[in-house]
Amino acid sequence: MQVAAKQAAVALESVLNREAAEASQQELARERDHLRLLLEVSNAVAAKIDTRELFSAISVCLREALNVEYASLTLFDPDTNHLRRHSLDFPGGSGLLQEDAIIPIEGATAGEAFSKGTRLNVFPIVMPALRDRPEDIPPLVRYFAQQAARRMGKRITTIRSETMDGLVRYG
Repeated sequence: MQVAAKQAAVALESVLNREAAEASQQELARERDHLRLLLEVSNAVAAKIDTRELFSAISVCLREALNVEYASLTLFDPDTNHLRRHSLDFPGGSGLLQEDAIIPIEGATAGEAFSKGTRLNVFPIVMPALRDRPEDIPPLVRYFAQQAARRMGKRITTIRSETMDGLVRYG
């Protein structure tokens, strides 16, 4: 009985040690990613003299490091008491968001997060349903077809007009 208890204790200790090691590895990975981002931003600061190029490089670093669809660099303008989006890295965004946009402090999610000092991970974008914007369907179809083709290692040069017309009608 004592042998079984000792073996169970050793097994439990091994599991706990493994879990602690995995937690340490995850923490080290987060720290590595954080330091990589800081290094990339520092390199961008050192390499870019023009403010616009610098802000653009920082947005690219943020999007890649956070593994998100887009990132922007928005700063507070004390002269106007608004936020101003100075750069935007949004591949395939096709004008949904604009650089140099002025964002009010009150009445906008980003502005309220700024004034309250809270972190903003996601904010709502209100837009009409796709069925009410049929002109947006062809560029979206082309974008997602290219993304799928890239993942599969294929090349798509055209989408048949009958197919596109059917998708627009369905939308």
